[in-house]
Amino acid sequence: MSDDATDTTPRIHRRTDGSSTLVTLGGEVDVLTAPGVSAALDALTGADRPDIVVDLRPVEFIDCSGLSALVRARRRAEEHSGRVRLVCRDEFTLRTLRATRLTRCFTILPDWPEPTA
Repeated sequence: MSDDATDTTPRIHRRTDGSSTLVTLGGEVDVLTAPGVSAALDALTGADRPDIVVDLRPVEFIDCSGLSALVRARRRAEEHSGRVRLVCRDEFTLRTLRATRLTRCFTILPDWPEPTA
């Protein structure tokens, strides 16, 4: 947990690479920061055919609220004929994704994908 327990601002960086939007999350994605993550992902998944890649490598901790934000983004993207993929190498985070069976729902990449166009 961070030193400042009142810090609810998630670290989010996004950029467009070809037809994909690359979103890097950092720090803790938990009950305090998940609403900000959801809001940022909602803004991206409301468009037609969103292609979102969420980089979880800088994430230090993710709880069920953070996982819920990712699932919500995936559902919204699919409603608009799009997709959400995850970049993750951290064994703890991967174990959490496997335990919650989210590896069945998301494509998990070890690194950034190559630009598509």
